[in-house]
Amino acid sequence: VLSSEDNLWAAFRIFDHNEDGLIDPDDVHFLLNNGHSEEVYSKRKCRKLIEEFDDDGTGEIAFEEFMSMMKKLDLGMKKPEDVVHVVPQIHQIGQNLPVQAVD
Repeated sequence: VLSSEDNLWAAFRIFDHNEDGLIDPDDVHFLLNNGHSEEVYSKRKCRKLIEEFDDDGTGEIAFEEFMSMMKKLDLGMKKPEDVVHVVPQIHQIGQNLPVQAVD
């Protein structure tokens, strides 16, 4: 199971598309839309999804929050590359979030 801090950091970097050390709605938007310019998953929905795991309310997910998120999801990942299997889980969580509360 992916539990060592080094492995989680490697997985975190997969989510952190813009490589700024935080996962923000733009990173999630890029990941959930597979990098395509055609929007399948709205930025509004991505902001709402970030809120689900953003413990300190900054609008971004720091590494500590990412570790907490991965423990909550408990997907049994064995290596950093397995993080791609988290995307459908995050997508499912996002599908169940109301967007009317977000501008």
